[in-house]
Amino acid sequence: MFFPPIPLIRQQHIMKKLAASGAFDAEHAVTFQEAGIINPHAFCAITKKLLKSGMIVSCLDGRYYIGNGKP
Repeated sequence: MFFPPIPLIRQQHIMKKLAASGAFDAEHAVTFQEAGIINPHAFCAITKKLLKSGMIVSCLDGRYYIGNGKP
């Protein structure tokens, strides 16, 4: 039985969209919606994993940017 790698696809989608938006520091952080991320409130577990690993960083106002964590 084959299961598509949805979590990995979602993770890559988030990282690519944030990079394309230029969200590399707090000053240039964007919301998921502004970055063009599909279903910005879906897959909360994947977002939490990215935050915990430091791959993305959350600002207090709901904006995100790419962190210094290791992929």
